[in-house]
Amino acid sequence: MIGIKGKAMEVKVRLVERIRRIPSVESFRFTISKKVDFIPGQFMEVIFDKNKDRSRHFLSFSSSPTKDYIEFTKRISSSEFSQKLEWLKAGDKVLIRMPLGSCVFRETYKKLSFIKLEE
Repeated sequence: MIGIKGKAMEVKVRLVERIRRIPSVESFRFTISKKVDFIPGQFMEVIFDKNKDRSRHFLSFSSSPTKDYIEFTKRISSSEFSQKLEWLKAGDKVLIRMPLGSCVFRETYKKLSFIKLEE
């Protein structure tokens, strides 16, 4: 199991489904060989080419930790990374480093507030 307490691991995952949420936003769902123990607030790094910064991107999990798949959702733009996502089809494999991040909700917090900033 890949966990939140341990070191992040790189895992090859296979795309099983693309879900168009709105015309410019898609979710990408992947099967995983090991259960991923992550908590809301953590994220993953999707890597197409380790040697190119534009071929890697940090994205939040948009799936529940209780599911047997992982998923992220992204607005598709004209960026090099988005175009690589556009070319993905079911069965394709992608390298993902996960779970990352420690800015997460912990039930031990006695007081918590959220602030919404608008421009």
